[in-house]
Amino acid sequence: MKTLQDRPRLLPVHTTTLHFLVARHAPHALPSTRLPFERHVFQVTAAATEIRPEDDGDLHVLLRDSRFHMIAETPSPAASPMRSSCAECICEPHDEPYASAAAAG
Repeated sequence: MKTLQDRPRLLPVHTTTLHFLVARHAPHALPSTRLPFERHVFQVTAAATEIRPEDDGDLHVLLRDSRFHMIAETPSPAASPMRSSCAECICEPHDEPYASAAAAG
């Protein structure tokens, strides 16, 4: 379960596209601490087509635009010590096909 207990210092929100995010290369190795990229907060306009609770307590959100898709992940809202700031990371599907949401990198 991801709980943000390390209380990362996040950077200001940056508006971007799904294309930019899916074009990022995977890191060569994973350190024991957060990668610098994980401190970014991105805002995209996309359809949240599915929200799925995972076994580890976090939520996977399938985001789609007209050409790209990706899975965003957010900590369990119930377990997070940063509940109030994480609440805006979770977007519920609704009648409008596209919504803007912010999520940490």
